[in-house]
Amino acid sequence: MIGAVRERLRNELAALSDGKLAGEEIDPAVSLLDHGYLDSLSAASFLAGIENEYGVVVSEVDLLGPLQSLEQLARYVHDEAHS
Repeated sequence: MIGAVRERLRNELAALSDGKLAGEEIDPAVSLLDHGYLDSLSAASFLAGIENEYGVVVSEVDLLGPLQSLEQLARYVHDEAHS
């Protein structure tokens, strides 16, 4: 389910924030980079975790475009992992 992927990614973002964010504070509809949920260092770690867990490769460039929100990213990861 996409919801399960979204929650897993949301929890990973919260973990990467070193306690600065709780998962429920992360709005799945906004840009991950523009809203400060990720920076270049945390993005690399976050994307490596996606590849390790789901076998889906996402580039940092994708986070600037079609996969900039948690919702878009979760949908993409779910679809790619289950295709």
